[in-house]
Amino acid sequence: MQILLPAYMAPETIGRERMVAQDAEGQRLRDQLKAQIDKGWWLHAEQGVSVGYRYPQSGINIQDDDTEEPQWDRVKIVPTTWPGSRAPHVFLSDRCTSIFDHYGPGFTIVDFTASGEASSIFVDVARSLAAPLKKVHLPAETHCRKIWERDLVLVRPDGYVAWRCSSKTPDSDSLDGNRIRDILLYVLGRGV
Repeated sequence: MQILLPAYMAPETIGRERMVAQDAEGQRLRDQLKAQIDKGWWLHAEQGVSVGYRYPQSGINIQDDDTEEPQWDRVKIVPTTWPGSRAPHVFLSDRCTSIFDHYGPGFTIVDFTASGEASSIFVDVARSLAAPLKKVHLPAETHCRKIWERDLVLVRPDGYVAWRCSSKTPDSDSLDGNRIRDILLYVLGRGV
């Protein structure tokens, strides 16, 4: 807050007229304010901290045991659907629509498979649990699928990944209604 407050408070505490005065005192006040604001350069330079923050140990994420967590970088954003990460932004093939535009107000299951069967089961099970869930089926969005790393990704209402299928392609034998129920109960905080 010490970095942000000077920019907002200076005109109020010093006085707007003194800050914009075209004299030596006005210039001195503006230089002092600039020096204080410049201390916060890292707020914009370290996007990994501000946008790429992860919650990998959250009690409502199901970890992916198939792979290691991608390296985190405090300066740049590393797009990943590793559980606990912010779901990556990507434009769909129309180059205008963000994948985020398709999210529902609750949970969203993003499905890149051809059939969309597994995400349909998610919808049915969520309905039986009275859990808000929207299905987003994007079988033709191959460039999105590449960035999102998995065929099925469950996104929390806050835009963070709660779960993703453990393998690159979901195994229909391991994703039956009971397994999906367990996943949803866990990410809803209703079960272990």
